[in-house]
Amino acid sequence: MHLRRSLPFLALLPLVALAACQDAATTEPDNQPLSSPLFGVVAGYSIIDLGTLGGASGEALDVNDWGQVVGVAMTASGARHAFLWTQQAGMRDLGVLGRDFSEAHAINNAGHVAGVSSPIEPGSRAFLWTEQDGMVSLGTLGGQFSAAYNINDRGQVVGFSSTDVITPKGSSRPFLWTPGKGMINLGALTDGNSFGATGINRLGEAVGTSTTFIGCCTVGLNRATFYSRDGEIIDIGSFPNSDSYATRLNDRGQVVGGAVAFPNEWHAFVWSLESGLNIFGPPGSVARGINNRGQIIGQAGGFPSQHVAVVWQPSGEMVTLPDLPGSSGGSTPHKMNERGQIAGVSTNSSGETRAVLWLPVQSP
Repeated sequence: MHLRRSLPFLALLPLVALAACQDAATTEPDNQPLSSPLFGVVAGYSIIDLGTLGGASGEALDVNDWGQVVGVAMTASGARHAFLWTQQAGMRDLGVLGRDFSEAHAINNAGHVAGVSSPIEPGSRAFLWTEQDGMVSLGTLGGQFSAAYNINDRGQVVGFSSTDVITPKGSSRPFLWTPGKGMINLGALTDGNSFGATGINRLGEAVGTSTTFIGCCTVGLNRATFYSRDGEIIDIGSFPNSDSYATRLNDRGQVVGGAVAFPNEWHAFVWSLESGLNIFGPPGSVARGINNRGQIIGQAGGFPSQHVAVVWQPSGEMVTLPDLPGSSGGSTPHKMNERGQIAGVSTNSSGETRAVLWLPVQSP
């Protein structure tokens, strides 16, 4: 596939109105959005340490448009538990399904949380957490393992599950779970393994990474994959004979991730059905998220060993995100909301990884 080194996404994209999707959840959480600019020129970013659940470390994995943050943090006993953080209440332990482990990977604007936890029985289970019902298992595709990675405002959840059929090409498949219909198998490229679906937008389009194969049992390439609403599975592409990985997509169908060129040099990309695969950013970059305004978060300058957390603004400017005070570096952004707030992880002066939230600072 031809790679174009261009930046078609740098034109300022209009914000998709919440009212455009009539079946989207409209329940507003009790807390109001954190104070930060929605429009205007961003002068830089401030950083907030969100704390832990009593242990030393944590990681923020998603933030919704109301500033609610979810992720995983250590408890005083050393267990990893899913958390929900708000500006008013701080960090809240969301509990577990059975055994002492859980992670919250995503939150929508209704405050519904998706993630993974360990039940009493063997394996892991994707979960959906709501204020009304608490943490509920979403089941599996027949195997012992599943994990939820993202949720949209319609309550659709995507992730990974093992199946009960083990083939020479594996049994790992992406799933789509919907209220009332349960979990379905989205399929994979050439019936290969899949790392699961990592992103879903309001339209129900999803992205992930799956393995392509030539022949029965040949070790294949990992390729970024797009799942359309019509059930089509599309190989997003990469450099010749190389891997690519998709992370997120926005409501305009723009997908971001990383493509690997020989010899193991990462490149950030943005892809759409209309524009194809476009490489951007310096060598050693990977894109981790994109919002509807065209802002892209990721890492640059030597990913995966040495890197800095960055934001590519719609203007084309690449802005570096600050580390926690006293840090020796090593921050990772995971998700940006429509207000430009970013959930991620940074190392503090003691060398501990901490859940953090970056807030945009508007130019005067």
